[in-house]
Amino acid sequence: MFRKIILTICLVGMLIVGVGCANNNVAFIKAKSASSTKKYELTGETKNIRGLGTLRRIRALRSFGDVKEGVLGGWVQSEKNLSHMGNCWIYYNAIVHESALVSHNARVYDNAHICGESYIGGNAVITDNVRIERKSSVKDNVVISGKARIYQRKVSGNKKVGGDTVLDSDNSFRAVTKNTLEDTGKFIWDVFETSVQTALFPVCVVMAFLNGGSI
Repeated sequence: MFRKIILTICLVGMLIVGVGCANNNVAFIKAKSASSTKKYELTGETKNIRGLGTLRRIRALRSFGDVKEGVLGGWVQSEKNLSHMGNCWIYYNAIVHESALVSHNARVYDNAHICGESYIGGNAVITDNVRIERKSSVKDNVVISGKARIYQRKVSGNKKVGGDTVLDSDNSFRAVTKNTLEDTGKFIWDVFETSVQTALFPVCVVMAFLNGGSI
């Protein structure tokens, strides 16, 4: 009887140890799987910019798209700013912070600055000194370059925005000539010129009435 009790205790102990090891193996596999899906890490290199807080540089953990394993990227506030999926990347001097997100195959180059709750997705390309703020959304095959500013606007399709173009939340264009908002060959000046004509129409009506003539 005594031997049976000892044997039972040993069997129960072995069972408990076996379950514990199995759980540890599952946890290890899950951790390894999660780690393997990451394509970049936050490095120890930081910089503090007034008004932006602490930003950290990213480094690729594996090769994807035109990014090679080990290459340094741009600056983020946290991993919430750049998806681990797709070929999206933030290049060396670019900054993405606050709640902004770069996803899918989007690329942010040069000194571009993305902030607020902006979303950059699809195959969008952001270059030069572009600044995108608030709740802006840029996706599909859009290319934004130069010193363009996007404030709480949705830009999609095959558009190309450049120069000193400013797209604001009230659907207005604040731009100078030679800036482009191309979509199948159309220039922003055409839109700007049409807007001016529309704005001047009421003035023409009043002047015609005062002069007793017709438009």
